[in-house]
Amino acid sequence: MPHQHFGNADSAITIDLDAIIANWRYIDGLSASTTKTAAVVKANGYGLGSCMVATALARAGCELFFVASLAEAIELRTAFQQTGHCELPIMVLHGIQRGQEADFTAHHLEPVLNDLEQISRWRLYAAKTGLTLPALLHFDTGMNRLGLDTDQADWLIQNREALNSLKLTYVMSHLVSGELIDDPVNARQLTSFNRFHRSFSTIPASIANSAGSLLGSDYHFSMTRPGIALYGIHPLEDLDTPLQPAFEWQ
Repeated sequence: MPHQHFGNADSAITIDLDAIIANWRYIDGLSASTTKTAAVVKANGYGLGSCMVATALARAGCELFFVASLAEAIELRTAFQQTGHCELPIMVLHGIQRGQEADFTAHHLEPVLNDLEQISRWRLYAAKTGLTLPALLHFDTGMNRLGLDTDQADWLIQNREALNSLKLTYVMSHLVSGELIDDPVNARQLTSFNRFHRSFSTIPASIANSAGSLLGSDYHFSMTRPGIALYGIHPLEDLDTPLQPAFEWQ
């Protein structure tokens, strides 16, 4: 696959799609065959072109993609439709905002549900349309940014009917300091996530971002979600891995 070049008379960025694919395959090889390796291509693929990167990874066998917002998701869905990858799941990390319901269903997108309001919004739309709608359920185990906090999670566990008409594809969380190998926060988050997951034990689970993907099998569950590592930037203190630099600025 050729390199992609972008720039002007003064500077240029060369993006090595083969290196990105090699990095994805390396991370994919760290986990069991039962664990899927998604690709996080939010923020326009960390500035390198989300549609170009995702399409290359789709051709290489990646089946799951994460973006941040609805706008990013629609752009990626359009690109997938043009390249023959129409059915690949696209998950939206910021979840579903008011008034976005019809766009999510029209473009076959899966929201990451981060709080009870988003759960209610998506469930009510499912009931209104008579559809069973897919979603991921996000538990906050320490990030304090997105996801159900402990009180909301405990309420939901006691009131499972709040998820009626929704098909949960994954339950997930996000590591705060996975890049610090010996940080005890990682183990605490894993314990907290396992507690939540026990209440949804039939649903596939995911906690590993780039750093979590490299921390070991305890963090792999059913899906890892590498982002920055795909582009050759090592998130851990230990830099001794075969991740390849994926871009060059001249």
